[in-house]
Amino acid sequence: MSKSPVLKNFVSLSTASPRRSIPTRSHVTDARSRGAIRHVLALAALLACAAWAPAHAAEPPVQERLQGCAGKKQDIERELRYARESGNKARVQGLQAALAGADQCTDAGLRQEREGKVRDAQAKVKEREDELAEKQAKGRKKDIAKAQRKLEDARADLSAAQAELYR
Repeated sequence: MSKSPVLKNFVSLSTASPRRSIPTRSHVTDARSRGAIRHVLALAALLACAAWAPAHAAEPPVQERLQGCAGKKQDIERELRYARESGNKARVQGLQAALAGADQCTDAGLRQEREGKVRDAQAKVKEREDELAEKQAKGRKKDIAKAQRKLEDARADLSAAQAELYR
């Protein structure tokens, strides 16, 4: 009686030790395919790194963050470079106009503008706090939740304006 091809690959339990299996042809094939898969994954990772490196190698080194009008110009120039790289013509035109306007910038004028934004944001927070108190007096949960969200947004705007003040 001839054994089937499937049975040829397996060793009887009676002849093998219970803790150790005897490698068969299917084990060798599996090991080879696992090795091939590892090589393919390593090659894919290497290619991904190789594709990523030139894109970031062309980027200029991170510069020290400038303040005032110089920082504003630096930000506009960085955004202008990104817009040119991505081919966004409308954004390029807008940023070129902003850069031309930044030539008339003075640090005192910029600070005054930013202080005005902080005052406006503080007034908005006060207005939202009053609105919330009014909604809480009425007691409608839906209106209170909406007023709280608006107050949180106003506080976030205030924080952003205050952070911008010291840039």
